[in-house]
Amino acid sequence: MRRIFLAITALCLATAALAGDADASRRYEAASVRAGRFFKYQEWPSALAMYEVMIDLRPDDVASYYHAIFTCGMLRNDDEQMRFFELTQKQGIALDSIFSGVKGISFATGEGREYERLLLLVRERQPWLARGINVYLLEYYDFRHNARGVIDIAEAMLADTPESLSLAHILARAYIMEARTDDALRCYRHILAHRPDDYEALLSMGVHFYTALASASEPATRADYAALAQAYLSDAWRIRPTPHVAQILSRLRSL
Repeated sequence: MRRIFLAITALCLATAALAGDADASRRYEAASVRAGRFFKYQEWPSALAMYEVMIDLRPDDVASYYHAIFTCGMLRNDDEQMRFFELTQKQGIALDSIFSGVKGISFATGEGREYERLLLLVRERQPWLARGINVYLLEYYDFRHNARGVIDIAEAMLADTPESLSLAHILARAYIMEARTDDALRCYRHILAHRPDDYEALLSMGVHFYTALASASEPATRADYAALAQAYLSDAWRIRPTPHVAQILSRLRSL
């Protein structure tokens, strides 16, 4: 008899749990629909309230967190934005999942600066994450062709990791956009010192000295530039023999 009673009790508890789960699921779906509508019409306070409900019902729901974080950004509520961000850390959610989610929403809504604002805010409030945050910022600035932003971050990063040649390339391109030619050449020389067969660095150096020929007035300077251009471009051509490089080399030989 006792076994029958225990079995019935367990069945009732399981049934109640299932009913509770079904109710929570219905409440979550209702909140999700309302959140989507509020978000679409930029009713940010109402959307944020719905994301709060969704997170309470499903604390591991990554999308609700990054939607809430983005919404707080649109409300210019830094403290709430950090509160939600810290909740993701307590849940053990990967930083990349949150940053990628906010980035996707920011770009899709034409609010790309919101992604940048979040990165800068987290870097300020949690300085122990600065190194990792700078990687995200550098990628963002490079994508947006923000040369000043790239230089501000990449110079310090390259000083810490001089072996990072991909970083040196990014920095060199930013220097070129800022018309800081000497700094760009310094980066390319740094790259070639570590990787003598780097095609992009060889091509950039060669094209620079070839272009500089037009403004060189002294015969000795012109001869130096021509020799350097031919040396760099010949190495580039051996790595990747393109018609463009072959044409420049042909012109150099005819000087």
